[in-house]
Amino acid sequence: HKVVRTLSFHPTQDTLEFVLQIANFHDYKGGIQRPIVLGSNQTIARLHERSLVYDLLLTGALIMGGLFFLGMFWVVRRETSIFFFAIFCLVYAYRTMATGDFLLHDFFPNLDWSVALRLEYLTVYLSVILFIEYFRLVFMKHFSLKFCRFVQGVSAVMAVLALTTNSRFYTMVNYYYLPLVVVAIAYGCYVLMRSLKGQRLEAGFGIMSILALFGVLIMAIADYYGLMEITKGVSFVGANLFFFFQSLIIVQKLSRHFNRLANEARAGAKAKAQFLATMSHEIRTPMNGVIGMTSLLSQTTLTDEQRKYVETIRISGENMMAIINDILDFSKIESGAMQLEQVYFNVERAVEEVLDLFSGRAEKAGLLLFYELEPGVPIKVLGDVVRVKQIMTNLVNNALKFTSEGYVLIRVWKKKTLAGKDGKTGMVLQFDVSDTGIGIPREKQKQLFREFSQVDASINRRFGGTGLGLAICKKLVHLMGGEIWVESQEGRGTTFSFTLQFNEVSTKSRLLEAPKLHRVLILSSHPVFDRVCASNLAQWGLKTLRVPIQGEPPDLVIADVGRFQSSEGLLEFLRKENIPTSVPIVIWGREKSYSGFEELGEQKLLALHNPPSMRSLREAILQGPVRRLSPQNNEKKPAAQDERPLGERLPLSILVAEDNPINLQLIMFLLKKLGYTADHAGNGKEAIEALLRQSYDIILMDVQMPEMDGLSATREIVRRFPEEDRPVIIAMTANAMAEDRAACLEAGMNDYASKPLKPGIVKELLEKWGTHILQRKRRDEEPPALVAQDLVVEHEG
Repeated sequence: HKVVRTLSFHPTQDTLEFVLQIANFHDYKGGIQRPIVLGSNQTIARLHERSLVYDLLLTGALIMGGLFFLGMFWVVRRETSIFFFAIFCLVYAYRTMATGDFLLHDFFPNLDWSVALRLEYLTVYLSVILFIEYFRLVFMKHFSLKFCRFVQGVSAVMAVLALTTNSRFYTMVNYYYLPLVVVAIAYGCYVLMRSLKGQRLEAGFGIMSILALFGVLIMAIADYYGLMEITKGVSFVGANLFFFFQSLIIVQKLSRHFNRLANEARAGAKAKAQFLATMSHEIRTPMNGVIGMTSLLSQTTLTDEQRKYVETIRISGENMMAIINDILDFSKIESGAMQLEQVYFNVERAVEEVLDLFSGRAEKAGLLLFYELEPGVPIKVLGDVVRVKQIMTNLVNNALKFTSEGYVLIRVWKKKTLAGKDGKTGMVLQFDVSDTGIGIPREKQKQLFREFSQVDASINRRFGGTGLGLAICKKLVHLMGGEIWVESQEGRGTTFSFTLQFNEVSTKSRLLEAPKLHRVLILSSHPVFDRVCASNLAQWGLKTLRVPIQGEPPDLVIADVGRFQSSEGLLEFLRKENIPTSVPIVIWGREKSYSGFEELGEQKLLALHNPPSMRSLREAILQGPVRRLSPQNNEKKPAAQDERPLGERLPLSILVAEDNPINLQLIMFLLKKLGYTADHAGNGKEAIEALLRQSYDIILMDVQMPEMDGLSATREIVRRFPEEDRPVIIAMTANAMAEDRAACLEAGMNDYASKPLKPGIVKELLEKWGTHILQRKRRDEEPPALVAQDLVVEHEG
């Protein structure tokens, strides 16, 4: 058996006589492989242990490396070169165990010598076959397939001989096989030099690894032929350097593979975004006609039944647009294209505007809307107000959808203060959107924030939706450094909570400066309204009275109309409590409940609707009884307004560049109702030709048109016409991405209107730019002012 042993002798004389019986041979040459080493027990044991350490370290490294690369191949199955290198590592690991100090025989002492010898030689040939295949796959462009197959074929023949012939024959043939290995190594160096000219980083690592391998193999072959003796340390270092640099080659290959996957993913995301943008445009274009025409139709004389049908069409169209917007937002967030704006905005105003959107729907459903800003909430914060409102809008919409009675409340409070940038104060605010609805089962709460997920996904579910709203909210909250979660009990309501991080906030106090009213009596039958009012009054530095106090009459009364039947009942209560009739009154309740409170007359300071505006209440308290009428109730008589059509008040020459006949018909109808008669161009080229024939004040420019699109036409107009002679160009496009708006403004357009166009949007844009154009014309028509110039006369002396 092949084995290295250390034997201890304890001689009693100064002469030792050894008799060795050698019953085996070393390969075909016969004899022992290593010379006998004599020395002290300690020296011999140290040499043997050092040799074992080298073998064990190299074997362990090869096994771990082989298993690691097999795992990598399992992940990246397209890179077959990794598989061949992994198997090569495992095969060579066996060779380190079965040669040298023959560790394998220590583990398997009864292993038949003929089997061990065949496996030893077989690992040589398999290692060559596997490594050449790995090398060919890595440097395929510069490697000769014929040479590769020739060396692999010879190695395969040698493997067959090792398995089928006697030991003296296949070990003798190996003597003539090793020069072929040297030639293969030399050819590998040549391939690497060619690859190095192509500036491949793997070639440099390959050169270094081949040099290490070449040095070790040359010394091993020379040792095999008896020309020199190779030490274990040199063999260990050379083998490790070879595997290290080969590992770097694989790492580079994997890096390129993952970069390619990343590029493909980015290209796929870009293609998906482009597809969604295109589909959005294609859907928005006909929807523009549907929603626009129904808006025009609703302004004509209709029966109640016809008006109901028209309203159904309009609501359905707007719901479809909401779905499209959700899909676009989700796509932008997923692709990393969502950009957050950083502007100062008023927190209370943002919350109020969100609730105002749902006031009509809540009134119709008999639900109340409230909001509460607790002490410590700053007046203004730096952030993206559009996205903050989008999150609240989605949550309030869901709350109303699943609430049949009761109320919806938005509560904002300070969670913690942060050290902001440049010494400024930052803050984490928590927003709670609570309802008294049906609640959500505990087992279904986990799927709320998943994409395209519904709590009730059955075909007969009562409430529809894409399942994207809450997923978008979650992603937006995370983009703004916060978290979102839900707490709910079936039959008792739900609270969605989310935190947002603001790096800069206003630290201005909410205390009122010089208020006209100081003591406020709250007469409410609703605990939430009572709490909200009391909280705000305390923050403003005012005193809250819950019951009338003798000798301290209130300066203001806030009355819940639900507690009194009519103004007579309220006034009777005040007389009974000896409250002067001169005390101003603020009434609050659902709009339908106001019918019996007209008799308050001048005593009514303000009428708070649903939702009750604390901002309007604060302004009324600041101004005092001087202001008697409510902007919420539209009781203040408006100033005299010019009732003439917009076309007469702001005469403008307008050109419409639009290729879609339905959209063209819609915009022409809208302009006609505003008192304008516009010219038409079917594409950007026709728009430029029309502008060359005559001047226009405004061009309503579609973006996607045949022959020449709106962006190209705008660039050409900007190039040809100086700014003072250039018309105002307003984009009309069904593309709703933020980058679409940026592209329009970058091309030289002055403003942007997203389809579907609505009468209010068109009127607002024409008023805005029409006023600007007329002011510019008046300035141009005014005679130049005479400017007195000082004459300076220089005198001598």
